[in-house]
Amino acid sequence: MTKIAEKNKVEDMQTHIKEALEFLDQHLPTLYVSEVKKRLAKDSGITSGIIRNVRNQSSTITENKLNVLNALVEVAKENKIQKEILIESLK
Repeated sequence: MTKIAEKNKVEDMQTHIKEALEFLDQHLPTLYVSEVKKRLAKDSGITSGIIRNVRNQSSTITENKLNVLNALVEVAKENKIQKEILIESLK
């Protein structure tokens, strides 16, 4: 008999998105919307509301919203670096 492989659960397939959202919880600055907009193409049609919805997980993250998630992660990475520089300068 052949052994049928089980399909991966949807939750298992999107662990990278879950990890990105956890990173945002720790390092995203309070005023992030304008910084994210700067990183997105001006003709992308992404509004501030869409950015906030992706951040707050109000809507599912589909392929067309991955660019917003990536921009959020970039802003969070920069903020993390700035926090580390500040901590080092205080020592």
